[in-house]
Amino acid sequence: MPTTLSTRLCAVAAALLLSMAGTAARAEADGAIITDRPDISESSEVVGAGRFQLETSVEWARDGRGAAAVRERSFPTLLRIGLSPTWELRIETELRVRERTALGGRSGTPDTAVGLKWHVQDGDDDDFVPSVAALLHFDLPSGSSGFKGSGVRPSLRVVGEWELPGGWSVGAMPGIGSLSDANGQRYTAGSLAVTVGKEFSAEWRGYVEWSLDQWASRRHGGTIHSADAGVAWLVNPDLQFDASVARGISGAATDWRWGLGVSVRY
Repeated sequence: MPTTLSTRLCAVAAALLLSMAGTAARAEADGAIITDRPDISESSEVVGAGRFQLETSVEWARDGRGAAAVRERSFPTLLRIGLSPTWELRIETELRVRERTALGGRSGTPDTAVGLKWHVQDGDDDDFVPSVAALLHFDLPSGSSGFKGSGVRPSLRVVGEWELPGGWSVGAMPGIGSLSDANGQRYTAGSLAVTVGKEFSAEWRGYVEWSLDQWASRRHGGTIHSADAGVAWLVNPDLQFDASVARGISGAATDWRWGLGVSVRY
């Protein structure tokens, strides 16, 4: 099988992570790990200068019924590399996707996205000022045949998070992106995720979320939105496990998604 840009990027990122792990692990502790998963809305925080954070998972999905049902397994993975106290480099992919139907199946390597996150400002709970970050990503046409998108697809998202009394929090992430449909035709789509979180203890937190994954004209797939919920368990300041489930609301959304994830910081 030809080596794709996606697999090469992942190999380079893994080598970089392993080579720098010893140095990064000696970085001064700066509080507990803050992850961009398992909810769709990203966190407003960056990992910090000289830090590396790997967030990976296995995810299952089911769409349709009977003979038309499609079942999928993938491995959503995000590598975050701290460039400065307010900037991080991001490499994101699903590593490998396996689809099955009543007529057979297929598998391949999906596209890889590279991007930057900028922590714009800290929050101020007293004045109800949110913590804010901006994310610029570029999805690259790097996947294997049947899983590769058309051209480079840029997207811009802004996330704001408000910390509330009693361990509650609220986050909102609007975004816009330049996408391409199955025919390779370009179109612009909006997105929005709204999350309500709750810290049950120092180790456990949960969330519920509504996500508008795509807001576009009907000829480009129309509105795709879903609801999801999950929990995260902080094992230690640098290690977190999580579980999540999502239910499609609109007809174009995937019916069900569920996953198990782990995040580790170096």
